[in-house]
Amino acid sequence: MSFIDNTEYSDDTAHPPQRLAQVTDIDVYRYLANKAFGTPEPSEDDLPDQCRSATIKFHKKAISHFMPRRNMVWDDIRKEGNPTKSQAVNDLIKKIERHEVRGTGVATTARRPIEWEEYIMLLIAARHVFSNREKAMYMILAVMSLQWHFIGRIDDILSLVTTTIQVNLRHPFCLQLKMRKSKNIRSERDMPTQIFFASMDPFVCPVLNLAVYVEMFGTQGVGNNIFHGKNTRRFVEYLEKMIASSDFRAVRVGKLGTHSLRKGPSTYASRFGLLRDWISLRGRWRSSKKQVDTYIDVDVPYPDAKVASVLCGPRGPCKYVLRDSFELRDDFFCSIAPRCVEAFGREVGVILARSLLWAAYEKEVRTNNQVLSIIPSDLGARSRLRAGAVMSILLRR
Repeated sequence: MSFIDNTEYSDDTAHPPQRLAQVTDIDVYRYLANKAFGTPEPSEDDLPDQCRSATIKFHKKAISHFMPRRNMVWDDIRKEGNPTKSQAVNDLIKKIERHEVRGTGVATTARRPIEWEEYIMLLIAARHVFSNREKAMYMILAVMSLQWHFIGRIDDILSLVTTTIQVNLRHPFCLQLKMRKSKNIRSERDMPTQIFFASMDPFVCPVLNLAVYVEMFGTQGVGNNIFHGKNTRRFVEYLEKMIASSDFRAVRVGKLGTHSLRKGPSTYASRFGLLRDWISLRGRWRSSKKQVDTYIDVDVPYPDAKVASVLCGPRGPCKYVLRDSFELRDDFFCSIAPRCVEAFGREVGVILARSLLWAAYEKEVRTNNQVLSIIPSDLGARSRLRAGAVMSILLRR
């Protein structure tokens, strides 16, 4: 409105609906053209060197929110409706997109997908860069492995609470997660129950990394935030330090950011030939609304498990089982991971304790020609002490 009226309005100025209804498609076109080209009436020789089409689409969406007739298309004859839905505005966006394709527009700043090799290097870098800050290090390892496993946004993972993780009733050897807080969640149909596998590669195992973090630092009780309310900005700073470290080396050109850890596993799974719908389900993206969607249950175990198994890495998922000669009660495992039991309850705590006990005796793993610990030495010693005279009693298969 400041652009149209050539008057500086404050941010809290409320324009009456009658005035907003007078805004035309030409007004919106001129405003958006000025944003992209630097002039409200660009010629054929002008280039959109001010911003990208994605920015213009965001402005279009923001303006549309305030239009009195925002659900109507623009009528070029009667000059009524939502001016952001006019042909002139749509043609302007297409013109900007053509320039971007030809390389005459603003270069993209979008973050590319992270590759599997880069993901491994980041996990190694976290261990080295934050070796003197144990809580930050193990939080990063748990968050990154969960983000990869569930194709999650960083905000979603940092907002997880203890009650979202439960035992999988179909397969009691593993867990399940129901993510209730997410940017993409608008209804219960956007919240499928998703399988939560342990990985045969302990270095990237989300179950083991989560168990280590919780047993080391706790979660402030049942129903509370797992990661103590860590904010996204702080995690961005952590990620930038890891990328800048000598332990990380990019394997392809392009910028990386927190969203790369959502794009990465999506791309990784697609390269194994998994269906797009399966990956979309795992990432909790909303699909196009069709009548059949209301009849199909959102919980589809096989496709979800198929994607989850691929995201466990080249070695696949694993199951912790007792050796044939041992019979142990759940009370024994509860004593191994008391903080996990306190946070998640007895059933989930037992599953997490099995991964901790196995790691307590395994201790290290070789990755990228480096021998790295998979469990803090004091936690491993404490777990072995609680186990008493019992030696390594778990198998992974």
